[in-house]
Amino acid sequence: MVTLKEARILLKKYADAWVNRDPDAIIKIFEPYAEYWETAFARPFKGHKGIRKYWVEKVVGQEKDIKFRLLNVYVQKDNVIAEWYAEFYDMINDYHVKMKEVALFKVRKGRIYNYREYWSSKHPQSYIKRLNKEDTSLELQIQKVSINGNNYDLIYHKPLKRILDWIQSALEESGKVLPSSINQE
Repeated sequence: MVTLKEARILLKKYADAWVNRDPDAIIKIFEPYAEYWETAFARPFKGHKGIRKYWVEKVVGQEKDIKFRLLNVYVQKDNVIAEWYAEFYDMINDYHVKMKEVALFKVRKGRIYNYREYWSSKHPQSYIKRLNKEDTSLELQIQKVSINGNNYDLIYHKPLKRILDWIQSALEESGKVLPSSINQE
């Protein structure tokens, strides 16, 4: 069973390892055979060797000027849910990233043995434009939208958008219109 204080100590060590880009420090908070799921649909990084390799390639190799702010922590038995805000400079893609993340992890004897991340990040328009130049098959499009009074840049794949527009048109012709809370500017 992990306490809130122990969870906060682990998260402080995690944050320090990330901000300082220190793969040796990060593996100290994981059990030797821990699993680290960086994204929901990819395979986990396994054990100290796999976790360290990921951190060397991703954190040390791609990120700098990292800022971390813990927002919320919840604990139940050996389960921890943590939410944080982070920013960093992506050296590979040459842009500043802002992200919110939730991590779910299990703790045994003061170390993490199963860790899962779920995150969302903001990408600048210049990045999307550069992606389109580098790979013209992507056909990514940026469209200004307003949702419930808030303005956003909607990024979508043009061929998929054509299909969705065709479906919407067919529905309208048949008198069946899908309700939409998205209003184009």
